[in-house]
Amino acid sequence: MTDVSIIIPVKNGERYLKQVLSSIFLQITDLNYEVIVIDSGSSDRSLEIISGFPVRLIKIAPRDFGHGKTRNYGASFAKGKIIVFITQDAVPKGRYWLSNLIKTYSMDEKLAGVYCRQIPRPFENPVSVEGIRNWIAGKDEFKITEISSEAEYNRLSSLEKRLLINFDNVASSMKKSVWEQFRLPEATFAADHQWAKNVLLNGYKIAFQPESTVVHSHDRNAAYEFKRRFIDHKINYQPVSYTHLTLPTKRIV
Repeated sequence: MTDVSIIIPVKNGERYLKQVLSSIFLQITDLNYEVIVIDSGSSDRSLEIISGFPVRLIKIAPRDFGHGKTRNYGASFAKGKIIVFITQDAVPKGRYWLSNLIKTYSMDEKLAGVYCRQIPRPFENPVSVEGIRNWIAGKDEFKITEISSEAEYNRLSSLEKRLLINFDNVASSMKKSVWEQFRLPEATFAADHQWAKNVLLNGYKIAFQPESTVVHSHDRNAAYEFKRRFIDHKINYQPVSYTHLTLPTKRIV
């Protein structure tokens, strides 16, 4: 029986992919887990790296990639009761990353998803590093969020709403039974936040587990970071069609 299915979207991820996969397969756990890699047209050494690990490789055309769409596709192959999503550049820290993440579900049967803490690489762009350190996923305090009613949610300020629905598919997990009811939206941006909002409004809870940590950050310039945060605010604070808001063409998985 498979307890956990780990899904990794990949596109030209050779820089950190070997570290990610090595760390995953060095985990100390009693859990039976599988690893599913969805590659969308890598032209670097990613496929060579992947071939060195016991993963299930599924190839898709680059035009078929979507942040929510591809993760849903990978989840459709998952045999585990818990689905874990992790990006090609998020390196699990330590050998208890997986067990610390999954044990959280025993705390509350209403948990739909649990996401990980992120520690930035110190040599990356200072804007990106500080952004992660100061954001929710960079903190070291465990928390569970829930919404008692839609009326309560609607009374919150825009910032309070955004903080409440935070969820991050850089390194996250969800019950497959919940995913079968609530798929990730096929959005170009913030599919994870929108999923969290949906499950929270339907009576589930979300947890942030800092004991499960990944090393992750991007070397992005200040202009890119500004536009990314602007879109994030526009999606979550205003009633707009977020599927039509796009970042520059560089893909961030």
